[in-house]
Amino acid sequence: MNAEGEIRRGYTRKRWFAGVLAVTAVVIAILLLRLQTGKPAPLLAVKWTPQPDSFPLGAVVQGSTVEMSLGLFSDIRVPQPPAWFSRLPQPMQRWIDDGLYHVRGAASGLTWRISVDAPAFLRVDQAKIDYHSTHGSFPTVNLHLATDQLGSHDGPLTIRLIGRGYGTNTIRIPVRAKVIATPKRWALLVSETPFERYSTDDGRAYEPLTAVTSRLAERGVRFDYRYDLPKSLDGWNVVLVGDDTLVNLSADKRERLQRFVAHGGRLIVSADAFFGGTAAKANELLNGYGLRIDTKDAGQKVLASQIAPDALTAGVSGLGFWRPACVSVTDSKQAKLLAATKEDDQCGFIAVSRSSGRGDVILLAQSLWWNWLNRDPAEGENARMLENLLAP
Repeated sequence: MNAEGEIRRGYTRKRWFAGVLAVTAVVIAILLLRLQTGKPAPLLAVKWTPQPDSFPLGAVVQGSTVEMSLGLFSDIRVPQPPAWFSRLPQPMQRWIDDGLYHVRGAASGLTWRISVDAPAFLRVDQAKIDYHSTHGSFPTVNLHLATDQLGSHDGPLTIRLIGRGYGTNTIRIPVRAKVIATPKRWALLVSETPFERYSTDDGRAYEPLTAVTSRLAERGVRFDYRYDLPKSLDGWNVVLVGDDTLVNLSADKRERLQRFVAHGGRLIVSADAFFGGTAAKANELLNGYGLRIDTKDAGQKVLASQIAPDALTAGVSGLGFWRPACVSVTDSKQAKLLAATKEDDQCGFIAVSRSSGRGDVILLAQSLWWNWLNRDPAEGENARMLENLLAP
């Protein structure tokens, strides 16, 4: 290369370095200026909505298991995909959705930190930042009641969320419970627990249920609320299954429940068309007991005034239902309808199957069995009926 080329190349190199130095100097100047005169960016506001917003647990017998969970929904909305996204092939949409879900979930975990302070009568099992495809960051707390501590308990579960760019948010969830030392005479297992993060935003919705269970607890009925079925069902007189436990019922768990019935236990199955998957799983579980449930709604507001005489219907003259599915009897030698309408006595909403040498099997056409008690009392004695189903 000649001398002129070397000079030109050296000149170009010098200009490049000079440009880099100039840009660096500008950046440093801006940073220094911000440090000296600028104000930090204001923290972003976020509103958290707890679900449920309280836990009125009522009275429980000492030694009971009461598992719970709560979730916190924010008002930060997940960005919607652009219009062209809907024109992509379905496999590609699913692949992109799945990738975005994991990326956003990881980003959510980096943005938020959670800490929980619990009163002495509660035990925190897990506190984490989950991610919800619609609502975004979804802090979740799993906990249980310490039922070894007798007495009336009332105190807040305090959750602190620290978000990068959002500051600290403090949420307090009231929890009330009474642990009593009544001797156990009857034991009931509920799976899945109604006290969970997707059940309701208003904890007062639990009060009709806990009014019933508190009366039964005073009579020595122990209630165990669990997320899932334990490996052994020995020690319980009644098992109630519904919600996700029923939807996700495996062949092994189905056989476990059928063995429980064969050994004299009472099985209550809560299902309907509203909670997708519960009706189909109920039919798998109840095959052989002479009962079947439809997979579509039988109506919205339904009053069942045809109540069959039975020990389970004592004190009941009518029952109200919301979006039940029809229950039918496929073997009248072992099953019968307990509640139906005048218009169609072949479409029931509670039925029982009995046979010598085994326990009762009861089918209730309400997937949210605990919320069934929130029907207008003028429409029927739902609370009395549930009390009859749960304990003698």
